[in-house]
Amino acid sequence: MNEEKFSRKRHPIGAPPGTLMHLGEQRSDPVSMQVVTYDRDEVLINPEATADNLVSHLEDPRLTWIMISGVHDPVVTRTVGECCSIHPLFLEDIMNTMIRPKIEILDGQILVIMKTADYHPQTREIIQRQVSLIIGPSYVITFSEEPSDIFDPLLKRIRTKGSLIRSKDADFLGYAVMDILIDRYYHMLDSLEEEIELLENAILDEPRQEHSLRIHRFRTHLITLRKIVWPIREVIRTMKQEHQTVSADNQIYYSDVYDHVIQIMDHIDTLRDVVSGLMDIYMSSISNRMNAVMKVLTVIATIFIPLTFIAGIYGMNFSYMPELMWRWGYFAVLGVMILVSLGMLWFFRRKQWI
Repeated sequence: MNEEKFSRKRHPIGAPPGTLMHLGEQRSDPVSMQVVTYDRDEVLINPEATADNLVSHLEDPRLTWIMISGVHDPVVTRTVGECCSIHPLFLEDIMNTMIRPKIEILDGQILVIMKTADYHPQTREIIQRQVSLIIGPSYVITFSEEPSDIFDPLLKRIRTKGSLIRSKDADFLGYAVMDILIDRYYHMLDSLEEEIELLENAILDEPRQEHSLRIHRFRTHLITLRKIVWPIREVIRTMKQEHQTVSADNQIYYSDVYDHVIQIMDHIDTLRDVVSGLMDIYMSSISNRMNAVMKVLTVIATIFIPLTFIAGIYGMNFSYMPELMWRWGYFAVLGVMILVSLGMLWFFRRKQWI
């Protein structure tokens, strides 16, 4: 099983550049395609578009958004690439869901590869999905790993007559897509923060062994998120500075989404510090709990030391011990033991040791 997983992560040795091979989670469902064409006055949606009729959509003078769900079929990806004149290296990166977020600019087209991440509280796992964008002169193509409702809010804005997006061009639509993907990190980090707060309260109440495992899992999640978001910051910064392909009017929008990425990075770093502090709290709680137990055992042992001494004296096998023949000797020794114990408890209490 591990060998199969390892082999799926790499192209065959010596494969020519631009070889279309899906690398990532294996899927068998058919690739779906939806095309949205719009301008200020009209919106046309084709929910069952195919790769064969993309040319007719691209010939429309209005802005075209092609949404493709599924990157596991090389035939469909190749057909879309031929219709839209996408470079084979772009297509190769789109089908490789294992690569880090990146940006490439070639012949008036911009390739942006980003990652989405969703946290599931039930399984306590983070699910990553790759979304790739091709931004052209009058079209935007999005490639998602699987069908999703991620872009439903954006479609709602497009359907709304008079909305800002209806009067903008392709690079603004590209910004809107990236903005939605980045905003999802806010919700995911909020969910993580709630889980971390609950874990912190549980550790303070009663630390258990499973808490250390959860702390380690949160730390792993945050490291993974930082690896995803850090290159996204570079992607947005490149878009913000790319004046040849992004219009001057839209530069401010990319600057805004860049600020969002910085905020998300700060949030991730803050949560990493909190999780690191949780391990210290956990270890301190365990140590304090152990110290409390040892304190009680030490008090008990200390009290029994003089009692053991007294019992040891009267347990010696000497022939002449005056108290052994005394009628009240047994009760006197017990009384002395009780007085010694009470005296030591009073002394410990006065010293605030217990």
